[in-house]
Amino acid sequence: MQNQEIKPVLPHVPSAANLSTMPDTNQTQYSPQPNSLQPLLIGMALVPLVLLATLTLLCYWTPLDLAVTRQFFSTQGERFPYTETFLANTIYDYGPIPAVVFGVGSVAAWIGSFLFTRLRSVRKGALFCSLAILIGPGILINTVLKPNWGRPRPCDTVVFGGQYEYIPPGTIGPYEMAKSFPSGHASMGFVFLLPAFLLLRKNPKAAMCVFAVGFMCGAGVGASRIAEGGHYLSDIAWSGAIVYFTGLTLYVGMYGWKQPDQSAPSTAETLPFSLESQTDNVENVRKSSAA
Repeated sequence: MQNQEIKPVLPHVPSAANLSTMPDTNQTQYSPQPNSLQPLLIGMALVPLVLLATLTLLCYWTPLDLAVTRQFFSTQGERFPYTETFLANTIYDYGPIPAVVFGVGSVAAWIGSFLFTRLRSVRKGALFCSLAILIGPGILINTVLKPNWGRPRPCDTVVFGGQYEYIPPGTIGPYEMAKSFPSGHASMGFVFLLPAFLLLRKNPKAAMCVFAVGFMCGAGVGASRIAEGGHYLSDIAWSGAIVYFTGLTLYVGMYGWKQPDQSAPSTAETLPFSLESQTDNVENVRKSSAA
């Protein structure tokens, strides 16, 4: 019986091409996070814009503005009875104060960030809030539009016992002292939606909650001003829109579209083996067989 030569069984060495397709059970699963806020920010611009345009057109083509104001108008005694209430006087006299404190506090925090190390982390956010309040309510609403638009307040229009003709939204009026559009008081409530922009990257759900609180503050002050005969519904809507879009534009300008980069773990660190180590094992087997 002839002796048969025993050949060593060499382990299969996967090729580099096969390595790329082999499943790696030890590799950490990585789910790439979106690094762009562009879709969200575009939606945050388009949806409110469509809503604002729809409401403005309704108030322009229909008597919606007049119908809302008429709910608070009386033909007997005081034309707008709510005007004499404690709540109305409180909101009118003290309503803007929280917004002023917010604005002054933002400026103080921004200045303080250059003096105190612990405030450096809030520098950019404080500057954002300061500029948004200054540009929105400060410049656009109370300096540019309100003194120059010429839309009479409801209490000053003929329909509600005043002396001026009704001017629909979107139309510049001829009356120099008419300051209904937009609402300055309501804008001081809407400023509390501004911090929501600073939460978009870290906590979108919290940002939506802050947006809701800010809109409710502005809407609450606006409702009080409507009930007093001081503004129309469209005045309040545009006041909120100006503050909101000022914040949105400023946010994109200061922070951009993108999320902070979140890099995936390195592939070289997670591979359970390498091609070089497999080749070394094969060479060792061959040397042992030859010996």
